[in-house]
Amino acid sequence: MKKLSRRLFLKNAGIISTMAISVNYAFSQKTNHATKFELNSVAFLNKIPSKEYRLEQLNDSELMEQFQLSLQKWKNTGYETIVNSYYVCQNNRLVLFPLEMSHFSLGLLDTAVLCFGKDKNDKWQQLRSISGFELEALQIATESLLTKKPTVDLAAYLLPSPKNNQNSHYLLHTEKGDVCIATKLSPTKTTTNIRIREHGEIIFQTEIVSQHLLIQKL
Repeated sequence: MKKLSRRLFLKNAGIISTMAISVNYAFSQKTNHATKFELNSVAFLNKIPSKEYRLEQLNDSELMEQFQLSLQKWKNTGYETIVNSYYVCQNNRLVLFPLEMSHFSLGLLDTAVLCFGKDKNDKWQQLRSISGFELEALQIATESLLTKKPTVDLAAYLLPSPKNNQNSHYLLHTEKGDVCIATKLSPTKTTTNIRIREHGEIIFQTEIVSQHLLIQKL
């Protein structure tokens, strides 16, 4: 049952086609790929101007309730919280909860981020979640944006905004515009296309070859 839920999540995260990768191959490659993938995800979160807190410090009952409800659904597919931490940014109006999926012998399999934002009535709402493939692409985008403008507000360009929560599988609306990310898996390589727009104008676009091994048992 977990396998089916996992496939549904991958489809919703914007993956065009799926494939199975043998567990034996994944085990032999897991150290380098999993470590780099984990570092990319952590590096992205650390570059977003934010404050990191422990979950036990979260005293907002409304937000905690919504988070726990969402987390339970993700736990059903094998995800857990990462070291019980969460990130607060955008003047305390956007909260990020990083998750990970791991295996006792294969190591890290995937990461994701649950996003919650305050609407105009100061009510918390769950925003579009960010998948591991998307985190990998967003990390590449941060490097380009920071090179062009070191003081750029990354959260405003790369994270979902509560002002426009009408997102699709491939598109997330941000404070400054939108981000479109689509991942395609093939027998030889996995590629991710990312396009960032500011008020309709493309400011960044590229295709990357993913270093992330999507591990599924045959």
